[in-house]
Amino acid sequence: MRIVLQSAALEGPTGDRYKRTIATSVIFVNHAYLLSDQQFQDLMNLFPEGRAPLCGIIPGRRNANMPQVRKISPRDGVFLYGKRQLYAGGVIAYTFYNPLLAERLWGARRAWTDLGEYVCDQRPAVL
Repeated sequence: MRIVLQSAALEGPTGDRYKRTIATSVIFVNHAYLLSDQQFQDLMNLFPEGRAPLCGIIPGRRNANMPQVRKISPRDGVFLYGKRQLYAGGVIAYTFYNPLLAERLWGARRAWTDLGEYVCDQRPAVL
């Protein structure tokens, strides 16, 4: 098991994305047209209620973060932090690559999109 630390903020544009996709969860059917059949089925099997918090990962300049991103797997812990404190955490349930979903959820497309084309579902944990 690995621990993933994801830099994020609770204020500004990043805070808005946090509230929209982690704090309130993402409803899968609202984005089903962007998911492959396999991704949608996997998500529904893991989360029968049809929703889960989603976070993404920035690949970094020239994909500098990708060696670490490729090591992330289900059951790894994930913590979001900002201003020198942890404010959310969970366990990664599923990872998948979906640049269109990332663009839809988090906005402007960059190299792997801000908060990433690699998308992770996380089960919430209490800090």
